[in-house]
Amino acid sequence: MARLSEKLPDPVPGDFFVDRTCIDCSTCPEMVPEVFEEGNGFSFVKAQPATEESAFRSAMALVACPTGSIGSQSKRHVKEAVHSFPEPIDGDVLFCGYTSEKSFGAWSTRSRRDPLCSESRGCTGSRADGLERSARGALE
Repeated sequence: MARLSEKLPDPVPGDFFVDRTCIDCSTCPEMVPEVFEEGNGFSFVKAQPATEESAFRSAMALVACPTGSIGSQSKRHVKEAVHSFPEPIDGDVLFCGYTSEKSFGAWSTRSRRDPLCSESRGCTGSRADGLERSARGALE
């Protein structure tokens, strides 16, 4: 979970922030390009969300961040964002929503026709429950 005490100096103050643990994997700029941008070794908040949809997508990026480097002071939308995955990204392909620092933020995906994640076998069932419990830590 991102720490406000480790917050990077974002160009715009506000609810969302990125801390020094960011590995610049590009997950957040891919998900919400109007809010996050890649920097020199880390991503940063270039603009606070201007719409509810953008705020919700930013909360989804917080959940998907492989290092837990995105923070939200209000934690608005985070609980709902945890339950918004898997997310359709292209036809039958779904983004599972949880990335790993060990894979430098590689996106786990699955097909609607295949109940298991194609890049992360076993992402359903007890493992998915464990991921959900971990993501809930962002709410505390």
